[in-house]
Amino acid sequence: MIFRRLPLELAKISMKSINDSIVQGYLHLVWVSTSLFEEAKVMRLRYDDKPLISFTDLTSMAVMKEIGVTDVITGDEHFEHVVMGFQRSLRHGKPSHSGDNRDKK
Repeated sequence: MIFRRLPLELAKISMKSINDSIVQGYLHLVWVSTSLFEEAKVMRLRYDDKPLISFTDLTSMAVMKEIGVTDVITGDEHFEHVVMGFQRSLRHGKPSHSGDNRDKK
């Protein structure tokens, strides 16, 4: 997505920054194994009533479930629609904070 959404030079800089963060131990890279890919396929069939959830997001959810991640930095509501215990840290492109009532009606 970086190369799709950013100008080429900025995307290259971003990719280098991500790689540097992995090398320095700030980010943990998880390779998608055959079993995780199969889990994502099962989820695609399970959530057939949610066709807008991308296979990429479903694969991310399978990885997150496997390693115990529940907090997601995203504006994408799909992570809450699957009812797997994920909580988004971004809403409407802004960080959400505990006790913040701006999104409540």
